Amino acid sequence: MSIVVDRLLNTDSPSLSAASAQSRTGVLLLVLSITLLVVGVQWLVISPREPEAVDLVGRSDFAHWDTSIPTPVLDELQWACAAFLATDRVKTVALWRGGWLAIQGVVAQELDVSVAPGPLLLDAMARETANSISNLPLFPGRIEFARLLPPNVQSLLIQPMGREGVMLLASNRQRGFSSLDKAWAVRVAEKLGATFDRICSFALNKV
Repeated sequence: MSIVVDRLLNTDSPSLSAASAQSRTGVLLLVLSITLLVVGVQWLVISPREPEAVDLVGRSDFAHWDTSIPTPVLDELQWACAAFLATDRVKTVALWRGGWLAIQGVVAQELDVSVAPGPLLLDAMARETANSISNLPLFPGRIEFARLLPPNVQSLLIQPMGREGVMLLASNRQRGFSSLDKAWAVRVAEKLGATFDRICSFALNKV
């Protein structure tokens, strides 16, 4: 930076055709300094800031389990919830298959465990395709989760468990889920789905 300032204040601009090695070196250093300065500014502009965490408004440390399901399935649901909640960003885990089998973490103050899945969850199950909503407060469809999640949840990951189930992860940060988080959610959903298919030959249909 000092080289750039020195050259700008110096009225004797070096010529590229100058014979002296000192002039050629000065020109080279000037070009390199400007290049580094431009790269540094671009890096500051394009590097996103780490999203800030917010305090979710709702009932904390909530846990709902459907104890009517077989014990091996319940054990895996509890394992999955504990694993996700142990991370820094996941604040709520909810799993649905014919009813809300598990809801744990921070939930809506007026939680309704009988609420049926809305269009977003149904679409994820029908298409067996995950949906990541990185900025939920700006998303019109957030009303679908009003009776389930805190009103200021920042981002969501909707991960289907086959065509009959879905896993919902909520974060207190915008862009709360990395590519690694999403890949992990896929593997956990596959494991849970396989467990349901293997053990629960009956349909869990309560809604």
